Amino acid sequence: MVQVKDSGRVEVLSPRFLCYNRRMHNNTVSYHPNAQLLSKLYKHFSEGHFDQMLAACADTITFSVPGKSRLAGKYTKATFPEFAEKLHEFSGGTYKLEAHDIMASDLHALVLVTEKMTTQAGPIELRAVHVWRFAQGQPIAWY
Repeated sequence: MVQVKDSGRVEVLSPRFLCYNRRMHNNTVSYHPNAQLLSKLYKHFSEGHFDQMLAACADTITFSVPGKSRLAGKYTKATFPEFAEKLHEFSGGTYKLEAHDIMASDLHALVLVTEKMTTQAGPIELRAVHVWRFAQGQPIAWY
């Protein structure tokens, strides 16, 4: 929740899904549509509803996972389920994703996340920034 003081200063009461935008009028804050969309996408992903998540993405979207791990590579809308299956196998079904904050504009968004899982090597907790690109109101790239 965001509260605007009489002085015009914005006070963040809860950072959950706070979104940057320039659309502040009459002491009200509106969330950027891309931030609202990503909030829904992360909810669908966390619940395992990949079909609903992917339905909101452009047909040409790419998901790029950096590095040299078993998960690394470039995935498309069609191959995303393969990535989800690899992630499930790698984590033994323990993977959890928590999105803390979403900052969005018309062309880009940043999502601050914590990713947790337990592998054969033990528990892993990663803090990361997911970067998204948008075109015509749809996600076209994630990296």
